[in-house]
Amino acid sequence: MTTLNGVPYSASDFYGYAYITKLLEMATNWLADAGRNLTTTSATSLTIGTGVHVVTLADAVPFSAGGYVKLSDTTSPETNFMWGTVTSRSGTTLNVNITDIGGSGTISSWNVVGTGPKGATGSTSMSGNATGAIDMNGNTLTADEVLFQEGSEWKVANTSSPTGVSGTQAAIAMKDGSEVWIVADGDVTQPISAPTSGYIASMTLILEQDGTGGRTFTITDASTEGTWIGNEPNWGSLAAGTKMWITASYRSDGALYLSHIV
Repeated sequence: MTTLNGVPYSASDFYGYAYITKLLEMATNWLADAGRNLTTTSATSLTIGTGVHVVTLADAVPFSAGGYVKLSDTTSPETNFMWGTVTSRSGTTLNVNITDIGGSGTISSWNVVGTGPKGATGSTSMSGNATGAIDMNGNTLTADEVLFQEGSEWKVANTSSPTGVSGTQAAIAMKDGSEVWIVADGDVTQPISAPTSGYIASMTLILEQDGTGGRTFTITDASTEGTWIGNEPNWGSLAAGTKMWITASYRSDGALYLSHIV
């Protein structure tokens, strides 16, 4: 007869087909006991930091050299901790090479727990404002991942009217579902480059008149004005400050089509 995790087992528990469920139960309880066997506390006063630390354990827990342990402040375990590998243990004296820490200060009440290797760093969120290229934990934020282009900048949402432009502008790359805001202070020709051949994509253009009004917008592909579905707006009649919402779409035939939303 043996006891695992407080549960007694005898030969009679394994008669017939009972062994199928009992073996799984025993394995679970064995792991529970093993986990407890790699958990203890320490009253050693340690300053949080990397490098080798000598810890006096409350119990002679069998931590093995090369294994991983985590020391957590018993009061603020999520804030103050140290993690590393065991270099040696003799009785209740444990030597740990700390490679990862959290928090700061000198702590004299620790939980000491055997762990596995530290996992990979997860994704990073961001907040606040930024300009230029944004690198997030090795991943670059690109125009494909945002919705709005204001002048030469791609942004998450509309902010304020961009600076007015006139003449032929640099081509806008077709980004499916994106939005571009253009203010005209003269007649504007705006090329939109096609997506990869055979792909269908569409985007929204906000075309705004400046303080004068009557500015003409010509939306083209590489060289040819897009085909209007329905009537093209009467640009010359638009008052100062008027905004027009236009859908620009490339269809599977590779042609650029334009439609007036508002």
